[in-house]
Amino acid sequence: MFVITSLPAEISAEKILACYRLRWQIELVFKRMKSLLQLGNIPTKTEEAGEVWINGKILLSLLTEKYLGDIDFSPSWNIRREPEYMERDQAGVIYNFHDDTSR
Repeated sequence: MFVITSLPAEISAEKILACYRLRWQIELVFKRMKSLLQLGNIPTKTEEAGEVWINGKILLSLLTEKYLGDIDFSPSWNIRREPEYMERDQAGVIYNFHDDTSR
């Protein structure tokens, strides 16, 4: 497998692939949202109604994801949510990627 990245050369291939797997999980979430919640079709005639419809669907999606919790939809069922070298803020957003080669 080849992966092209702009990350520093010091970051190991294992870490880069772990990040790619995490990114793929995010892509799968959006795919589920679009297909299960039918986000590709907006059945409204006005822009305002469309925004309300989309916001309602996104809220439903977030609630669904919250209640699905730790169910892993990954093709390989042993992938963790994120590697230990990624950090989350209180909202659960991954915000820092750092190399731990100094340890």
